[in-house]
Amino acid sequence: MKLGVIGLGQCGGRIADEFARLQMRSHGLRGLDIIVEAVAVDTDFADLAGLVSIKSDANHRLLVGSASVRGHGTAGASDLGAEILRRESGKITETLDHAHKLAGADAIIVIAASAGGTGSGGLPLLVRALKEKFTDKPAYALLVLPFDHEEDEQSAAMNTAICLKSTGAVADAVILADNQLFSKGGASPKEHILKINRQLVDPFMDLLCAGEEKKPKPGTGKPHTSDVIATLDGWSSLGMGKPVIPMISRGKADSTNTLRRELQSDQGIFAMNDALAQMAFSLRPSGAYKALYMVAGPAKELDGNLVEVLGAYLKNKAPHAQIRGGDYPRDGGGMEVTVILSNFGETDRMRYFREKAKTLSLDRAAQQQAKADRAMLTEEAGRDIPNLL
Repeated sequence: MKLGVIGLGQCGGRIADEFARLQMRSHGLRGLDIIVEAVAVDTDFADLAGLVSIKSDANHRLLVGSASVRGHGTAGASDLGAEILRRESGKITETLDHAHKLAGADAIIVIAASAGGTGSGGLPLLVRALKEKFTDKPAYALLVLPFDHEEDEQSAAMNTAICLKSTGAVADAVILADNQLFSKGGASPKEHILKINRQLVDPFMDLLCAGEEKKPKPGTGKPHTSDVIATLDGWSSLGMGKPVIPMISRGKADSTNTLRRELQSDQGIFAMNDALAQMAFSLRPSGAYKALYMVAGPAKELDGNLVEVLGAYLKNKAPHAQIRGGDYPRDGGGMEVTVILSNFGETDRMRYFREKAKTLSLDRAAQQQAKADRAMLTEEAGRDIPNLL
């Protein structure tokens, strides 16, 4: 599967940078091209300049909103980010259409943080503009929710609630990631963010490469691009897991192979549980109505029994889901299981932001009324004093 990747705002640009790095890895290790283009769009010149893997020309690092913010960002004002993208989204899509290879992408994904300014405000507008421009391919959003400490700022919860509502209304699927799930100490903030971004992007590697193999190895049948597109629908998330120890090769069909297959199944189930535990967004599999799983690894470690066992196991975890799955025999590396859960309803985390935004709206209305009352009293008290203006 080939993706066109657009990062919006500081967070989106950094994650798009990791997708550009993923393309370098897939091309270098497997000779496969899975990211047709990776582009960053931002109102902050310094954030664009700090990227590493995205090409450094103006067509790949697009500075927008210069007339409004002069390259200094929106300072978390999502309404300003929305205004800029409303005004410039047409120019952005024209630039992408003429200067890039998005026509060759199977899908386009726009990435942003939900709590910021440029990304949070501009994401739904850019997704809508891309859907109107590229009508033959789905437009997805990868939306990153804030750390708990970021929620101390009232704008973060409000921006997140508005962004969730607006993006869910236009994107073909919204892949959710929650920064708080990856929150761990022991590293500098910069190293911590880099590690989180790589954890978000790495599960896409096997998933995208499987559909682009030029000489696929024999297997039970890998999930095709059409399977991924059919699965991604509405609120979604994905994760990747590994077995606790290296997988045991299939060996010959003899009397000892039964034990080997049982051990392999146990390891496969461990990897699937790890994938479910490592989902970028916390949700119950039983709430998903669509799901996809893929077990990838050296051909000698995979067989049809393992694929069947994992399919049955996921069906037990997600009984309401339409499940697609298969294997991806590849050279090198150990066994990995990738899982997509999709088409689920509002979760507790999403409901939390919605309810907090309602409370903040009421508080803000009360504050504005109190400010108006104070102004009226001040004006009344100074009515008999001359004004020099």
